[in-house]
Amino acid sequence: MEESGFFATNNGDRKYKAELIASFFSKLFTNGVFNNELQVIANSGMTVILKEGIAFINGYFYRNSTEKVINISLADTEQSRIDSIVLRYSKEDRNIIADVIEGQYADNPVQPELTRNANIYELRLCNILINQNVDEITTSMITDCRFNSSDCGQVISAVQQLDTTDIFAQYEEVFNSLFEQMKGIINDDTGGSILNELNDLKDDVIYIGTCTDEELEAAMDASN
Repeated sequence: MEESGFFATNNGDRKYKAELIASFFSKLFTNGVFNNELQVIANSGMTVILKEGIAFINGYFYRNSTEKVINISLADTEQSRIDSIVLRYSKEDRNIIADVIEGQYADNPVQPELTRNANIYELRLCNILINQNVDEITTSMITDCRFNSSDCGQVISAVQQLDTTDIFAQYEEVFNSLFEQMKGIINDDTGGSILNELNDLKDDVIYIGTCTDEELEAAMDASN
């Protein structure tokens, strides 16, 4: 099935599903937070603050426009736990919200698992270590997870580098075909000379297509 968009409507003849729009944006940007935003910081008592910022989950947009106070449950008297502040995309609820996942009490607690399936997808913004008998969240208890790509990550362009493998495979096929045709109409000495020049040119083309900008600049400087 062919789909395209997004065009102006004429008496309601152009209507687009949210899934189509999300699918389009998911091809442009990765999941995560924008520009190191949505930091979680300590507040007073058993609360933290989610700062302003924007995030992206599976093609859907989230924005927190004002500092949000998040309550953390009281500590245990005997064991510790690790809570996670997450952004939760919910297909059923049709929203993305910031929430707390409470960890299990243990002598050596571990961070709770994230839920990631077709209906729910979570990004972990931070972990908070809640030791026994604490009555206030401090900065030292918060571990920032925004820079961990498996937990959250930073939004970047989804297209990082063009794959030119197929293009240069076609170039190589053309070079080889051309030389095979030329072998029948020129002598061996001339053919060998042309072959060497063609191979040098082919190597140059492939190198230009695969090298970094810095390598290409260095090669051009060396040739001058």
